[in-house]
Amino acid sequence: MKRILFLFILLGLVGFTETEKVRFESNDGKTKLTATDQWKAAGNMKGAEIFISRRNRLSGVPATISVTKDPGLLEGTDLNTYSAGKIFLQTAVLKTSPNVMGETTINSRTYLFFEYEYNNKELMKMRSLVYHTLIGTTGYQFVVTTDSKSFDQNRPFYIEILESLEISN
Repeated sequence: MKRILFLFILLGLVGFTETEKVRFESNDGKTKLTATDQWKAAGNMKGAEIFISRRNRLSGVPATISVTKDPGLLEGTDLNTYSAGKIFLQTAVLKTSPNVMGETTINSRTYLFFEYEYNNKELMKMRSLVYHTLIGTTGYQFVVTTDSKSFDQNRPFYIEILESLEISN
């Protein structure tokens, strides 16, 4: 009985280990987000302001988060036009279409969001959550991608990371 109690206590301590918050930022320091120390930043990736990833504990499949920036959009480009073009290019290549669409406000900024599933080259079912916003003539895209099985379980963490996103000009 003491052994069983010891195991439960040990599992409880290990299962609830505290994770530290880490601040990730772009090279120019204008784009920032906060995630746990389980996430690791990739090196300088062309076109990505921030690119972080971690392995999902249960599936072992990596989850990735990227923030990209499209500067110099045509004057007068609105969020709907920018977002429609971006999501069309992504889903057309993957031969899929969004199954969830909506609009939300995060940190006083309007975002359009989409969610879609596709099969990767290993035929694993993957899911992506994509957010778009505009600041002047610069478009920003926030994308979370991981396997479908882990996605719903980790969705609150992904949303928390998105809500920490700060963009300054």
